[in-house]
Amino acid sequence: MATGKTAWRRVMDYFDAKRVSVLIGAVLSIVGSAGQFFFIETLTSANAKLESATNASLARIEVLKAAQLQYFFTYQQGSILFALDPNGTTRDKQVLAGLYKLNVINRATPLSSMLGELALSGAVPFRETLDRYNTLNDAARADFSWTNYVALNEFEKDVIDRALAQQHKLQEKVLEMQALKAQIDDESARRKLMLVLVTLVGSGFLLVANLLTTRKAEG
Repeated sequence: MATGKTAWRRVMDYFDAKRVSVLIGAVLSIVGSAGQFFFIETLTSANAKLESATNASLARIEVLKAAQLQYFFTYQQGSILFALDPNGTTRDKQVLAGLYKLNVINRATPLSSMLGELALSGAVPFRETLDRYNTLNDAARADFSWTNYVALNEFEKDVIDRALAQQHKLQEKVLEMQALKAQIDDESARRKLMLVLVTLVGSGFLLVANLLTTRKAEG
């Protein structure tokens, strides 16, 4: 029993105030420094992935917006040209017919862009849907009938509606990711503050150890 007490006293004598201060200060300083990699780096990585995904979704939204704007512009032109009646054999009618055909061809470009974005999200089978549209587009250019005009417009309207729905989904996804990114930023800031405080406390213990050493040397 006496031997145990002696050993314990030696341990207590070894870990005096100076050594304890150095030990605690060193541990806290290491935690404060290493914590940047273990507690902050994971959040930084997650934040980078979220930012990349957000930018990708925003880019897809811009593609849809640009395609819709281009389509609506050509659609208005096409409606005016069809209202002027491109049928007929006179020179004026032939010119009007050429303009209408060109307009229908131009409308295919933004529609294809929207179909591509919808296909990426799995909303439509791209090749099959594009083939159906090309068939209607060819028919509208070959015969300026009301039936072909309506069939083409109805198909395009369906694509526009799907594109708008996809755009809204992407926008909601962006808002969710931005909210999650804000939460991660807050958590990262909180962890950084805690690590700074830990480092400061560790530095304080090291300072105490230095003061004890200085006082002992002076004594």
